[in-house]
Amino acid sequence: MIARLAALLIAALAPSAASAQAAPKPLFADSATLRLTITGPIAEVAQTGGANRQSRDALLTVAGETLPIQISPRGITRLKRDVCQFSPLRVSFVRAPGRASVFAGQKQLKLVTHCRATPSFQQYVLLEYAAYRLYNQLTPLSFRARL
Repeated sequence: MIARLAALLIAALAPSAASAQAAPKPLFADSATLRLTITGPIAEVAQTGGANRQSRDALLTVAGETLPIQISPRGITRLKRDVCQFSPLRVSFVRAPGRASVFAGQKQLKLVTHCRATPSFQQYVLLEYAAYRLYNQLTPLSFRARL
């Protein structure tokens, strides 16, 4: 009964979600893996845990473009050292990226990484990405994600 109801709900939502979606911002217009470099005190920020959420200056470089950013740790559970060795980061743009930038229209981004340095945790990042992509198919009221 529940499986049947879930299938019916998915079938009912899928067409309306596709038609209601607005054009994605440049960052999410493509699903290809985005290779970027963040230069700054990443280890210091990611390993402080919840003790210090202070933002620190850094640089983000992608496709020959370098943007000034600020990075800070984020999260609740993943900030705990016994849960994650490397906490997720918040990336805030110091100034608005230009129209030609892949980051045009972005102010802040949540950067998720592997929580621990094992192959299984690297797979968890890919599974989380897949879950976001699946949810995007169900509703436009979902977070966009890009590897």
